[in-house]
Amino acid sequence: MANDEISPNSNSPKKLPFKLDDRQEIIYERLNRLVGPGAAAFYKDACRHLVIDPSFVAVTHIVAHLLREIESALRDVLESVTGPTQEKEGLKEEEKHRQEIELILKALGFNESDLISKVWLELPGKNGLQRYAHRNNLEAARPLDQVFLELWSRMQIILGNVLDRFETQYTKVFASIDVLVQKANPTESDAKIIKSNIPNNFVAHQKFFSQLENPKWLPLLKEKEMFLDPPLAEQNPEEGTVRHMPWAATVYLEKMATINPSLVAEVLREIKDTDNSTVRSSLLRIASLLPSSERETVSDKIRKWLKVDHQFFQSTLLEPSTILMNKFIEDGKEDKAFEIAKTLLEILPNSSPITTDEYISLRDPKTRLDHWHYNEFLEKEFQTLIQLNPKYSFSLVSELLSEYFKLRREARQDNIDNYEDLSYISRPAIEDHDQNRDRENIEDALITAIRDIGLKMIQENPTIVEDLIEELESKKWTVFRRIALYLLSEYPEKSIKWLNKYLLDLTLFDSSDVKHEYARLMNKGFHLLSREQKEKILDWIDKAKVITEHIEEQNRENPIEADRARKFKEVWQRDRLSHIKDDLTDIWGTRYIDFISKYGEPEHPDFAAYRTEWIGPTSEFKAEDLINMDVDKMIHILKTWEPKEDSHGFGATKEGLGRELGVAIKSKPDYFVIIAEKFKELDPTYVRTYIQTFSEIIQNDYKLYWLPVLELALWVVRQPREILGRKGTVMDQDPDWSWTRKAIASLISRGANDNQIPYELRDKVWQILKEITLDPDPTPDDEIKREENTDDAYHLAINTTRGEAMNAVIEYALWVYRYVKDQPNGEEKIKEGFLLMPEVRETLEWHLDPQNDPSIAVRSVYARFFPWLLLLDRKWTLDHINKIFPIKQPEDRLYKGAWNTFMLYTPAYNDPFKLLQEQYMEAVKNLGKVDKKRKRFTDRDERLAEHLMLFYGRGQISLSDSLFKEFWDAANDDLRGHALGFIGRLLQNKEGDFDPSTLERLKLLWENRLEIVKSSVDKSEHEKEMSAFGWWFSSDRFDPKWTSNQYLEALEIGRETQSDYFVFKRLVEITEVLPVEAVRILNKLVMPDQPGWTIFGNKGEIRSILSRALKAPENIAKEEAKNLINRLVAKGYTEFNDLLS
Repeated sequence: MANDEISPNSNSPKKLPFKLDDRQEIIYERLNRLVGPGAAAFYKDACRHLVIDPSFVAVTHIVAHLLREIESALRDVLESVTGPTQEKEGLKEEEKHRQEIELILKALGFNESDLISKVWLELPGKNGLQRYAHRNNLEAARPLDQVFLELWSRMQIILGNVLDRFETQYTKVFASIDVLVQKANPTESDAKIIKSNIPNNFVAHQKFFSQLENPKWLPLLKEKEMFLDPPLAEQNPEEGTVRHMPWAATVYLEKMATINPSLVAEVLREIKDTDNSTVRSSLLRIASLLPSSERETVSDKIRKWLKVDHQFFQSTLLEPSTILMNKFIEDGKEDKAFEIAKTLLEILPNSSPITTDEYISLRDPKTRLDHWHYNEFLEKEFQTLIQLNPKYSFSLVSELLSEYFKLRREARQDNIDNYEDLSYISRPAIEDHDQNRDRENIEDALITAIRDIGLKMIQENPTIVEDLIEELESKKWTVFRRIALYLLSEYPEKSIKWLNKYLLDLTLFDSSDVKHEYARLMNKGFHLLSREQKEKILDWIDKAKVITEHIEEQNRENPIEADRARKFKEVWQRDRLSHIKDDLTDIWGTRYIDFISKYGEPEHPDFAAYRTEWIGPTSEFKAEDLINMDVDKMIHILKTWEPKEDSHGFGATKEGLGRELGVAIKSKPDYFVIIAEKFKELDPTYVRTYIQTFSEIIQNDYKLYWLPVLELALWVVRQPREILGRKGTVMDQDPDWSWTRKAIASLISRGANDNQIPYELRDKVWQILKEITLDPDPTPDDEIKREENTDDAYHLAINTTRGEAMNAVIEYALWVYRYVKDQPNGEEKIKEGFLLMPEVRETLEWHLDPQNDPSIAVRSVYARFFPWLLLLDRKWTLDHINKIFPIKQPEDRLYKGAWNTFMLYTPAYNDPFKLLQEQYMEAVKNLGKVDKKRKRFTDRDERLAEHLMLFYGRGQISLSDSLFKEFWDAANDDLRGHALGFIGRLLQNKEGDFDPSTLERLKLLWENRLEIVKSSVDKSEHEKEMSAFGWWFSSDRFDPKWTSNQYLEALEIGRETQSDYFVFKRLVEITEVLPVEAVRILNKLVMPDQPGWTIFGNKGEIRSILSRALKAPENIAKEEAKNLINRLVAKGYTEFNDLLS
């Protein structure tokens, strides 16, 4: 809400924040929607005056006057419900006023004994509002005392209740409109009803004007100024949004444009200005329907309607503007058609402030149309004007591009005479070319348009080439010379004068700004030069002056080797000769061929810079090549192939070859398994690929012959981890054996998890694992750096070598456990725990000691597999529980790493919960301390809430347990909402099984929470918690009467819902048995200011609910359904009106 200004003394303004309270907001919104913006504005000002401190001295008189206006407007509009008052003769004004109120009260269903009736009937006469509005002779202004505040309170009651009841009968307004529309001969009094008694809002006016076909209304409505004030754009500074709402009156004016064009034209001339582009679009469309003579009379208006603030999206103007432009063409008004086009295409200054930084960047000029529509207009609609007058079109678009570059540099006043536009960077080629990137920006669109118009003109009249070049040269900006060069390159023989001038200009020969177009012209026009002119250019190439000078300058600073300098010069000469290679004499042709043999074919010599796309590591050998080679040749290539030194990071790499190798392995895995031995001595990149590929394919049920692969893995882990002097990156090559070691750990982990590894290889598997569990990755420094971005220690574990190895240790232990259990007497044997696998116990104990291994990644593995450690050896796990989760050190990074992992990755099992009660309580005490910048996709606090809800549902904890009570006290609204929503989503899952005792516990939980929330002081702190019941309601797990009643209470506090699809679907179902409750829930869901999609996305369900309720046996269901339909219609959802037919 904007601030208001009132001065320090009581009679003038100063800055004071102002906001309507909740009740006032409802009244204001309803006045605006049901009566009109005038009454709503009066009410808002009245509210504002009463909170200004210090107040205006005459505040009571001002507010009373505003209230009289509001009450009068309300009575006028409510005549559409009561019908005109049949006044008795001789009644005084006070008595007429009272009679109107009585009729309204009766029509709205109020009884004489109702409070609303009593307080409203006190308003007429001298002792009512009139007493406060008018002065009392020459006495001082009435004070803002308790008496007046009580009057204000009564007015709030009147407005709140009357507007609410009026909304439930809003369709009576439509009935009144239907009567008016059907009148064959409307009168001035009928027009007055539209002006004064029909709500001044879009819904009512749209109903009236969309049905109105009778031209006799036009002069009557014009007389009542119904067409004078179009709506302005509605700006919401708080949300930073703007709405361009339609104007209902234009629907009727459009119909009348061909029936009474002179009067419509008069209406258009008198309409006040508006910044609403939707309205302007409609007015332009109406103007296009007028005959030529009348359209001419609104030219000034058309010009204004076209010039809308470019900061708003103006594409709505494009279609009617184009229609209007074509109409002017039909009328023979070429100048007006071009004026429309020029307005639409106009280049406008950037309104953002110019910075005073040392470096002032180029600015982006603005346009009325967004870039896409700008391009579309040039490519389609503007073509009509090009056909009509290509020369003027060419000049117009050239001027636009010139203005574009001028405004682009407007902040750089010191460079005012600099016409280098850098277009060779933003638009590398004037012709359509891959280098242009098709960016669809304004600069590109205008360059393309100039080029295409120029080509069209030359095709139709080749003699015009020189005229076009001269016009382009007059524009000064480099891009125009580039366009001229391009046009001439298409028709070089049409102007030898300009061909000579351009090709023999040494500044152009050496210029990067026009390099591409100059090279193009050289290629196509060199053969047209005289022998002397050709020799002059070849002499430039021979001397290579610019390169020679550059080499000499370099030598002064940092001497260049002679061979390198020669190569530099000769490559430059090769590139220049490539433009004219087809026209070279024998001597020069021989030199060019010599350059090619020494340095290869030139790459894009016509561009100052050439952009290429790189999509990742590449290889000179494809997977098919590797598969089709014999094994020795493939191994030889893998041993000896090296990437080129001058690839600048974009050529083939070992990683690229490795990826092709991976594809080959997937195609013929059996073949590659038996040659595992041959991968020894190969580059780590290929060995890692080999291991990694088998790690992937065993997940797809491939039965691996493990022995040779494990032999290779054992060989790898026995190699020195570091390779002296070697470097590597993800896109290049592995830096050492570390990535291969991690891949081996992953392979063993997956093989053990699926019981794929033959048990007789247990010793070999452990030999491999033992080595990798001592890998230095992650180092403490590495972990500290990674911890800056994430609090997910287990994510670190599975992305580091030692962490993945410890993961594999647990999988190894479970693999042994499962094997032993399946043997005879296995159930007894597994009770021995780690006695069956002392190597595992030794490793776990060593790494659990922070003196040996301080890694949080490694510690997280213990937490991730905590339930399985209990399974493997319960006694060992209980003995070490306080080392895994050191409760007395809650701030310790090892504890946090372990607990976060347990929360994020470990399912909620009952047994671990019983053992970790202290840790769970500690976690509850730390709710809200999650670093949101470092958290991953799952929120630790949310996972804690989910655990506790599951344990409660299973009966592991009760409502009275301190842990559970502490959670609800400590959790904020978001987290409480997540907890109850989590239960609701579980209930929603039809595959889930809930026994009656669980459902009863959940009911008790909800009822407990509802009672606590109802007794809370600030219920706004529980909106999301109460909103979450939508999931419960829609689950069909409970008695519908209970859920309906609970949901109705919950909706009093929280109406947000992420489950609206399910809620509306459930409402349709229960309407058959509980129609009253269904309608009441629906009313609470749709009537507040919910997001628009709540109604739009569920219209079918809403219609079904209301339709069924109207057919229900209960009269109250029918009545409430009718009321809700009226409310929906009043909010603009008029499609529901037919349900009352």
